[in-house]
Amino acid sequence: MNSTAQVHSAVALRAELKSTVSRLSRRRILILLLFAVALFRVAVVPIRITGMNMEPTLKSGDHLLIKRAWLNATKLKRFQVVTVQIGRELLTKRVIALPGEVVRMTDGVLD
Repeated sequence: MNSTAQVHSAVALRAELKSTVSRLSRRRILILLLFAVALFRVAVVPIRITGMNMEPTLKSGDHLLIKRAWLNATKLKRFQVVTVQIGRELLTKRVIALPGEVVRMTDGVLD
């Protein structure tokens, strides 16, 4: 094989390799995209905090990824931050008491 034929063969091989890598990259991107969509539909919800009621822990404008939980799927814990949906609005709050406990507030302080 002469040097011109070797150069053409190398160029063809490089083009074929580039095409294969490109096809694999598109497939990986598609798989990652589908995984991300599934993750956000089933496992997590992106939210942005508005208001000052969770300061200093969470500030207005903070962005969070909240794990989805279904009723009775996750046991609540005291002081856990939770997000609840009321209508179309998501509210982020902190659990301060569990079922059966009594909460009392005196001069703005929880007892």
